[in-house]
Amino acid sequence: MLDGGPGDEVHLVGMTGGRTDMSLANLLVLGGHTGKGLFTFDLPDGCGGVMGPGSLEIDLPTGTPSALLALAPAASGIVSQGVRWPLKDETISFQEARGVSNIVTAPPWRLSLASGALLWLLRGLRRRDIRLAWTVPGQSSNRGSPS
Repeated sequence: MLDGGPGDEVHLVGMTGGRTDMSLANLLVLGGHTGKGLFTFDLPDGCGGVMGPGSLEIDLPTGTPSALLALAPAASGIVSQGVRWPLKDETISFQEARGVSNIVTAPPWRLSLASGALLWLLRGLRRRDIRLAWTVPGQSSNRGSPS
């Protein structure tokens, strides 16, 4: 059982389990629990997270590859700033790949979501190497790195 609250960051260890089927299943499960916080994790080629409605600001080096994928039928009200292809109050559907292959051009990367569940990915960085601030409507920012 996940005990986090909406404004908490929950860093998951071993989320991929070394198997593609487990990785995909775990991501889909997390997409249904975004009310329990911002989920972050490391991957073999970088790091990422699953977020529900809220705002995320990530301090990153210019040139960091990034991607967004919906983990709900639709992730809507997406605003993504500081990247080559920004989004402004847009929707990405579950079957779309429109949010992949982006790049951070003007850090920090600012990302917000109005509804749904969104997977964000960063290539070449571990979670411990980035600083992020996560806020949900009605709560103050949770800034930092996991302990």
